[in-house]
Amino acid sequence: MPQKKVLFVLACTLSAIFFVYLASFPIVFNLRETAFSWGEENYGNREVAIGPRPRVLFDRPTHWGTAYDPGQWSFRVYRPLCQIWLRWKGYAPPVQWRS
Repeated sequence: MPQKKVLFVLACTLSAIFFVYLASFPIVFNLRETAFSWGEENYGNREVAIGPRPRVLFDRPTHWGTAYDPGQWSFRVYRPLCQIWLRWKGYAPPVQWRS
């Protein structure tokens, strides 16, 4: 019995962490705006972007106040969700994220 309880607590903890991760995405990012990468404009026939634009409270543009770097903390932490957002919006990922 104790082993089942430990597994239940572990599953609940992991589920809570995953929920907080997903719920914090729209708090950190403005999902209506796009964050464009510096130094890249197009890849093939698609425009290059990093993901949704982070809110100013959490992250600021790095290049002349208009472009973002894929190495910024918000894009590193939320990279999987940003890649899903890019596919959904039809943008190409930056060169650092292409495999």
